[in-house]
Amino acid sequence: ALTICALQCPSIASAQEDDYSAYFADKSEINCVAIGGSITAAGGVSASWGSKVSTWLGEKTGKKVNFYNAGIGGTGSDFGITRLYDDVVSHDPDIVFVEFSVNDRAIYNESATDASGEADTEIVFNADLGKYVLPTDADGNEYLIYNGKKYTYTLNEGKRAVVKRDMEAITRQLLALPKRPVIIYNYVGFGENHIANTSSDDNRIGRLVMPRACIDVHEEIAEKYAIPSINIDSYIQNIMVNGAAALDGNTYTQNEIYSSTDCIHPNTTVGTTLYAEYMEKVISENPEKYLTVSAADVNTKEKESNNIYDDTFHTVPFTEAKFSGSGWKEASYNGKQHLKTSDTGDTISFDFSGKVVFVRGAQIGNRFNITITNANEDGSDYIEDVAGYKNADTQYDILWKKADLKDGEHKITITRLDYPSADAGNLAICGIAVNGAIPEGGFKSLTDFRDEHPEFAKTIGGFESDFDGDLKSSFVDAGWEVYNDAKQSGDDITVDVKDGRLVMYGGKSTAVKHGLDENESDIIYLSYEASNTDNVGLRLADGADINTKE
Repeated sequence: ALTICALQCPSIASAQEDDYSAYFADKSEINCVAIGGSITAAGGVSASWGSKVSTWLGEKTGKKVNFYNAGIGGTGSDFGITRLYDDVVSHDPDIVFVEFSVNDRAIYNESATDASGEADTEIVFNADLGKYVLPTDADGNEYLIYNGKKYTYTLNEGKRAVVKRDMEAITRQLLALPKRPVIIYNYVGFGENHIANTSSDDNRIGRLVMPRACIDVHEEIAEKYAIPSINIDSYIQNIMVNGAAALDGNTYTQNEIYSSTDCIHPNTTVGTTLYAEYMEKVISENPEKYLTVSAADVNTKEKESNNIYDDTFHTVPFTEAKFSGSGWKEASYNGKQHLKTSDTGDTISFDFSGKVVFVRGAQIGNRFNITITNANEDGSDYIEDVAGYKNADTQYDILWKKADLKDGEHKITITRLDYPSADAGNLAICGIAVNGAIPEGGFKSLTDFRDEHPEFAKTIGGFESDFDGDLKSSFVDAGWEVYNDAKQSGDDITVDVKDGRLVMYGGKSTAVKHGLDENESDIIYLSYEASNTDNVGLRLADGADINTKE
């Protein structure tokens, strides 16, 4: 069996009660934003580690703290660049937590060779260093032996450079704001049982050690720009691997910390609480370090590479698009709207200006064509057919990007191509991210878009709604309507109230784990795990009182 052990972590000295009145002294309210992947998104607005730390910060400063959760599952710092303006800067942040150490992890090449008969490697977690320590081979490459195979990890310098570039771009963009926010890097990782819970050893066992290497890369940028960091992974691993007591004096197993047994996502009871309590402890021991804006002079810092992402990007939403074909329909995931289609030949196009464009969306088992007008220096078009993408059609990321366009006005057209496969699925587009100017007057609202395209209106049907009397009185009678967009007909889905939260059950779905999405202006979405449903939620009908949501 794979053995994982730890060296004893030194005790953390008790923090003195500090006077926090000097921090954010000129603010009547503090805007706090957490950007990252699913570990940041976990718990939504109310139960995530970011929410809990924000509540604590409000208690310490005596000020109202507005928390905005900008976590999107399965996404790294490359995607973070494209949504920094929309999801972070737009909230006028005073403090920004950045968490991408898990989803930026793929900076190693992993190879597996036969090691039949050889003993499994003893992986040592060195709590003083905050990382796993692996043996190295004659070439200096780290390796481990597990289950009759030897896995060798070779640093991919190209991927490492990309991660540094992207984290640097996020940092430089935030430091370039007229009002610099406090920035804190958060480092998280996996539990050791994640190995046992994967379906295949090959190319997945390295998830145990890859976040550690990614943390090292992120820390290089943090030190360069005087950004403080908190290594939550080191604290959590010491509890799980070494049996150390948490700050509350209790001991916890992996399955008590993580959701289910995936050993990746902290649950919203013990897990995110442990994360938050450790962050609070670290900040309280040195608030001047963690709650003071970085004084780094960006202009004196040499870029890691020819960083084309210094400019702040913004999203041109699908409400600005022109489209053709009969397959498009409006859908959502985690409160993010998009248009999706499974019909070959359907097109969607955007006008934009700038030199860089990212296509934001999701798809599985598709091919699509990209055509950009006036793309090259001679004014000719750029044309490319893009092969299938691996993400599910409910997981947002960057579908495609190009960073060397001729500076000027362009039109990008995306066409879904034929994909003769049983795995063919939806092509979902939520917009494009560009570094050009935002049009005067901004963008069309979702309400105006729906008024122009009633064919995309959500409908009620396919399930029975079951609300208790108080909820029905406070929401439905006030104009909220319950809807779902099921992938399979005949699903019996009910929406209920449990412990003060909306909960959805039905079909193959599991209970909703999150509360209301407080950031949406006209829709409340329920997050859930399901294989057969798409969207379930409450939508504000025409003329309803939007304040009912609050």
